[in-house]
Amino acid sequence: MHSSWIADVLYLSLALLAYPAIPRARAQSTNATCHERFPWLINVRNQSPCLVAAYLMGACEPDGQWQVSAIEDKNLTYVGPSLSNANICTCSSVTYSLVAACAYCQEARLPSFDGFTASCPAAVVKNGTYDHSTPPGTAIPSWAYLLISSAGSGVWNPVIAEAYWVTHPESASITSSSIPVPSPTPPPPPSPPPPVTPSKHSNLGAIIGGTVAGALGIIGTCVIAIFLWRRFHRNQTTAPSAAYGGTSHNDYRSTVYSAVSDDKSQLASPGSPAFTPGGQAGQFPILPHAQARDSYIPPTAAPMRIYNPDDPTTYPLAYQHAPGQPGQRQSENFVVYTPRLSPGPPTGTA
Repeated sequence: MHSSWIADVLYLSLALLAYPAIPRARAQSTNATCHERFPWLINVRNQSPCLVAAYLMGACEPDGQWQVSAIEDKNLTYVGPSLSNANICTCSSVTYSLVAACAYCQEARLPSFDGFTASCPAAVVKNGTYDHSTPPGTAIPSWAYLLISSAGSGVWNPVIAEAYWVTHPESASITSSSIPVPSPTPPPPPSPPPPVTPSKHSNLGAIIGGTVAGALGIIGTCVIAIFLWRRFHRNQTTAPSAAYGGTSHNDYRSTVYSAVSDDKSQLASPGSPAFTPGGQAGQFPILPHAQARDSYIPPTAAPMRIYNPDDPTTYPLAYQHAPGQPGQRQSENFVVYTPRLSPGPPTGTA
């Protein structure tokens, strides 16, 4: 009996020594319910972000317990840890992202990262990392490791988180690591169109066209210059008589004299229809200037004689006697008055 008592004491002592090594049961719980419209917030263990946040914040507690309560008023949101429980588990951006996602899936207001970590010492505030090991029984979604950018007023962005979740499917075990914030990638600028290399044929055509156009321009300029020079020179050398009718003085004189009849017994106007030298009645032949000059024979000038009423040979041409007043004779073109002779002394015989 004595020996059995000693055995019982030794067994109890070993049990007490082994008690601290036995892992204690952890009690993480939440009564918050996420809306069905946010299935991407559920991790691979079918846990809501509210329950995962309870796991992460309770990992640094001695008993491992943490309770995340539901938000009754949609105008309220979660506050961060107090100074007494501010540590690497509660002051991480990973924990904050899960708490903010818990408020988001309940359609409540989102807390800011600065407000959530207001009571945390700067040494334990981590952005993009969870320095404690992942608690057993849960899995941290990949979007929770995204950096909280100050460009968005330091608030978790569900749009960026969902886009990241689409391109990064969840795995059963995710170790604590830092994931950079995916900045919206601007679309690449449109590539400039390839430069059009002019072909040799097009260059040759342009050169030939330019040469021909230049040559035509020079030729046209020369033709205009020659035309203006000749016109100016002709105006300077043309006789005044040619400028007013095109017939020189000699040509005019030859034209008139070529129409004069050699028959001095008749006088007629060159414009008279009866005057038909070398032609028919009613026609006036027109001879070229050169022919008129060559055929012209100047008339022989008769010696000038003084008119004598008593000498018929001094009478004007085409004189015709016409009855009239005594002492008056008429010619074809003018009237000749014959002076009357005074009667002489009476003749008689002595």
